[in-house]
Formats: sequence, structure tokens, C-alpha cells
Amino acid sequence: NPVAAFTVTSEITENTPLGTEACEGIRLNFDGAGSAIAQGTIAEYRWNFGDATGSSGSNPNEAIGATASHIYGTSAVYAPTLTARSIYGCNSAPASEPLNVGSIPVVDFTFEGVSTADLISFESESVLNSAG
Repeated sequence: NPVAAFTVTSEITENTPLGTEACEGIRLNFDGAGSAIAQGTIAEYRWNFGDATGSSGSNPNEAIGATASHIYGTSAVYAPTLTARSIYGCNSAPASEPLNVGSIPVVDFTFEGVSTADLISFESESVLNSAG
């Protein structure tokens, strides 16, 4: 039987510059290239991203293919799963690992002082989205 395995990286953005962060609203790329089979070949990779999005549309909860992408809309811990199927129709055990998707902080500040001759002070009003 095949053995399913996968890696996850994020799209490189201003909020995810290393590609190793998982943040809500940022596309994650799933790669099943680590899957293996002793004899034969893997014919199908089936993904379930473990969230409540629908199974169709532009961001489905399920996908087929060695690679797939998905956007989680809410920060939470998810359990994406990959199952591989051999050319003989044998399925692997599902491969799954917890995926912690975080919120992107919202940065804001206020200031007092209107002249370059005045002392200007800044106060942080940054917050994390309360959904996560």
C-alpha cells in the first residue's frame, strides 16, 4: 500500500515573508511529493483540508492531485489530510498533522502633537483579530 506524506508552505506575502507561516486569508500550498509506494505507482492524491468551506468553488475543502492549495478564512487548529491511492486501487492510511493557522495582527496607532517644534508621542493600538 502507498504511504501518504506531505509538506505545507505559505504563499510569500508581506505578512508571510518566510513561507513557513500559516495565517488566515493567505494561500497555503500542500505538496504530497513525500508520499511513497514500494511497488507500482501512486495514481491519485486526495486532500481534505479539514475546515468548513464547501467542496466546490474557488476554495474547496477537498482537492485531488499531488499538489493543492487552500486558504483558511479563520484562525484555528486544522487537521488537513492526504490519502494516496495506488494504480491497483489500494489506499494509504490518511496522513494528517495539526496545522495552526494564526491571525494577522492589525496595526494602528494614534499620535498627539501637530508641530515639529512639539514633542510627538505615539501610542500603539495594535490588536490581534479576536476570532482566533
